[in-house]
Amino acid sequence: MQSVTALAHLRACVLYFMDLSGECGYSISQQAQLFNNIRPLFANKPTFLAINKIDRCPISSLDPDSQSLLTSILNDGTIEALEMSCATDQGIMDARNRACEKLLAARVEQKLKGNRINDVLNKIHLAKPVARDDVPRLPFIPEQVQSRRLYDWTDPERRKLEKDLEVEAGGAGQYSIDLRKNYILDKEEWKYDVLPEFMDGKNVYDFIDPEIEAKLNALEEEEERLEAEGFYDDDEEIVRSPLSLSFRISDLMVCRWTMGRPSYLKRQIKSEKNTPFARTNPVCVRKHLTTVLSSHVQKHGNECLNWRNIYNQSD
Repeated sequence: MQSVTALAHLRACVLYFMDLSGECGYSISQQAQLFNNIRPLFANKPTFLAINKIDRCPISSLDPDSQSLLTSILNDGTIEALEMSCATDQGIMDARNRACEKLLAARVEQKLKGNRINDVLNKIHLAKPVARDDVPRLPFIPEQVQSRRLYDWTDPERRKLEKDLEVEAGGAGQYSIDLRKNYILDKEEWKYDVLPEFMDGKNVYDFIDPEIEAKLNALEEEEERLEAEGFYDDDEEIVRSPLSLSFRISDLMVCRWTMGRPSYLKRQIKSEKNTPFARTNPVCVRKHLTTVLSSHVQKHGNECLNWRNIYNQSD
């Protein structure tokens, strides 16, 4: 009874089912009496009398007393009868659609009676286009669509859907949908080409040279010619300049020194009054580190270049 009472507090559509065949264990009079008892709970709600099992016992086959009971329920016009049969699916979809339509209409009507509807209507503007000339612009339906037959799942000549292809391939888990078969390309054989891949956020296809093979062959021929001429026969080592090597070492030390410290520590070092050099300046840091490196090398008895003079000349 609590579930029935809860219907009084729900904004819903009520469908009261009746079994005219009596196979449910209750007679038609008992079912009608139950409906009349709980009918006050359905006030201000769209209510339907769903008459089920019409394939077993249609309304026309009832005796006059049973028909009068149904007529007394439907007399006031607030309740609509729906005939259906769950066994044969007759009238089920019509009953669902009718109930949804009436429920939607009831909710819209209830909102229109509220006080907030005026505030909402002021914000709504319905634009009605005006014809600019007398030229008729009828809807265009492609000829291919007009000639297409309606889909009938009982027709053996029907067009195959993805569901049919899935069943033929072994069912769910075995069938993989082909997303490329409907591609619209200039050539049909392009559909299954290997798509360009992405690397480091860039499309590899953008860097493909259509003449790469010709250039590669030319490069290989040049290498063979240089080898034949003895270009690579010289075993003399390529000695790097100590000056360029020192610059690379100092640059690495500068990067390591500056990137290994947080920003607040850099600001603190920069604000010091007795700082002999601006430590946030990479050039000054490099000069300072090379001076320290020179002192360290000389301390161990090794000779080194005059780093300060070199940097003064380079600057």
